[in-house]
Amino acid sequence: MAEFDFHEDDEYQRRRRPSMQSRADDGYDDFGDFEGRGSRRRSREMPHSGWGVASTCVAIAAGLMAAVGVVAAGVLMADAGGELDENSGGAMASGCVILLSIGLAFFGMLMGLAGVVLPERKKLFGV
Repeated sequence: MAEFDFHEDDEYQRRRRPSMQSRADDGYDDFGDFEGRGSRRRSREMPHSGWGVASTCVAIAAGLMAAVGVVAAGVLMADAGGELDENSGGAMASGCVILLSIGLAFFGMLMGLAGVVLPERKKLFGV
C-alpha cells in the first residue's frame, strides 16, 4: 500500500489553515491617495475623555434624581391639599433626594473639569 502524505493534500491544507487575505491585499491604499474605503495612513482620531463620559452620565443621573424629588414633593403637596408639612417623612425624603442630586451634580462638574484638562482627548463630554 502506498504511503499518503497528508501535508501535501490540498484539502488538508485548506481545512488546517483557512484562507485569509494578506494585509497587503485588504483593499486599502498604503499611500493615502485612495478615495475609497479609507486609508491606513489617515490620522488616528482622538478618543473621548473617560472622565467626560462619566461626567455626562452623572449629570443625567443627577437631573433625573432632581426631577424625581420635585415630582414627589408635588404629589405630596397635591395630596395634602396644597400645603406641604415640612416635618412629614415624605417631604424630608424628597428634600434629601434633591440635596443628593445637587451633590451629585457638583461631583459630575469636577469630573467634567478633569475630562477637559486631559491632553490628547476629545473635550465634548467634559464640557
